[in-house]
Amino acid sequence: MKKLLLFLLLVLSISIFANGSNNPNNKIYNDIDYWYGLGLIDRLPPIRPYSSQYIIHILNIIVENGDDQDVIKAKNYLAEYSNTRLDMKVNSKNFYNFDIPKTVSSFGIDANVNPIKNVYANIDVNINFMNITDSDFFPAYRELGIDFNIDDSDFSVMDIDIGMYQGLNMSSSFGNENMWFQSGIMRTGFGPLFSDSVVLNPSSQQSTHFSYTWMHNNFTLSYLFLPILASDNEGNDLRDNKYLAIRSYDFYFTKWWNFQFFESVIYGRSGVKPEYLIPFGQFFYSAGMSQTLDVNSMMGISSVFNLPQNINLKSTLYLDDVNFKEVVKLNFDSKMKLAGQFVGEWNIRSQVLKTLSLGYTAILPYMYTHIDYEDNSDRVESDYNENQSFNYQNYTHAGKTLGPYNMDPNSDKITLVLGTKLPLDLLCNFNLNLIRHGNATPDDSDSSVNFPSDGTIFDPGFSSFGRYMYTLSNPFLTQDIIETTLMGSLNISTPNYTLGSGEISFGAGYTYSFTNNKDLIDGKTQHENLVELSFEYKF
Repeated sequence: MKKLLLFLLLVLSISIFANGSNNPNNKIYNDIDYWYGLGLIDRLPPIRPYSSQYIIHILNIIVENGDDQDVIKAKNYLAEYSNTRLDMKVNSKNFYNFDIPKTVSSFGIDANVNPIKNVYANIDVNINFMNITDSDFFPAYRELGIDFNIDDSDFSVMDIDIGMYQGLNMSSSFGNENMWFQSGIMRTGFGPLFSDSVVLNPSSQQSTHFSYTWMHNNFTLSYLFLPILASDNEGNDLRDNKYLAIRSYDFYFTKWWNFQFFESVIYGRSGVKPEYLIPFGQFFYSAGMSQTLDVNSMMGISSVFNLPQNINLKSTLYLDDVNFKEVVKLNFDSKMKLAGQFVGEWNIRSQVLKTLSLGYTAILPYMYTHIDYEDNSDRVESDYNENQSFNYQNYTHAGKTLGPYNMDPNSDKITLVLGTKLPLDLLCNFNLNLIRHGNATPDDSDSSVNFPSDGTIFDPGFSSFGRYMYTLSNPFLTQDIIETTLMGSLNISTPNYTLGSGEISFGAGYTYSFTNNKDLIDGKTQHENLVELSFEYKF
């Protein structure tokens, strides 16, 4: 009993400076995107989560320019983010999979206070109870949304093995609404397509985070540095000293057109490289100056068109290797490693419909993959089988892709999102996804090289002849066996109801997934059903 009381006191003490701004999946960002789509906000910086300073700035804009419902919601948020009084929250998420059947439960405690003007520190703590022992609890493209560390805190209840794992998100920021620095341990997203970005997806596992943002008139400079984890070529046996840096330049030429150029670099083993910290330096040029092969540099462009009737067109093109000579010749069959994304959104002020969007994502063969020459050049087959090879340069963190959640190279996805308002002020969101994936590596590829040939992000398509397979052709989803997944989800949330001296809200969700040619096995099918129940009490 004393240990339990000590633990609760510890949780309450470290949660004094907490709020949800350090989670890019927090519901406030759905409202921010909606207000941006309505034209109430002129521009948004590319790195999420935002600092508390900037969120308060946005909320004040909505209070001045929004309608009655917008103003009420913005003032409720402001009560959490800007007041010096202590706001406490208790929340819970519970998942049940009918097809296993097993459960996952998460209980969180967080609080919010503004101790010093323009300086914010945020900590969220959650405890997770699970009776799962495998990674197949969730449908393939549906993730938990909770971060935790696995330790030895296991126990049994009625012969059921339970794992109890703690989770922690923390951040601190200082500055103002035009310039701020932020650091912490949290998930990170990169825009303008925040919810499912091909650059950096907020569904990716949390990591240490350092970033700064400078917004000036019609220009924004952003820099992000993430220490991440390398893995072997099966996504296991993690190692540190792997880093991701992203720098972006955003130009707001007019109210209806925003343009962005960005670049990234992943490197490892040799420690932090100061040349990648230069504010206006070029990653590719800096890599050439260092004369090393231990880097994976990429670049991209994004564009947002804000059209009449609250229609927004957003696109991102993320480039690794492109043969521009062949592109000029209109030959798109070879030497193309890239990911592209296009979304059309319509935000509506009506009694029923709020948001309608349609998007398409394409990840070409071998995108995000990279050979780590230094570690793999002298490896033999036995080393690979013993998980001895580690990749510090592919686009992964802790063995998972940093791009769209769980999507391997040679995949595409069509997404339809519908947001509506039901009677009793219930909010309903419907998501429908069609995902396809194939293995671009030929069945007769040379197996003597020390890399898998399974078409995953760990398969760089490198043959023993010293050639990359993508330089020969670009077989984007032309394989005989294509894994196809149709996944639909329905989520309903209530408004806040007064309960005693506080407010309580509830949420419910259902996800159904059907996969044909599961695991690229011809004719193998799988059905999955997942139910989610949640509540949040604020006092």
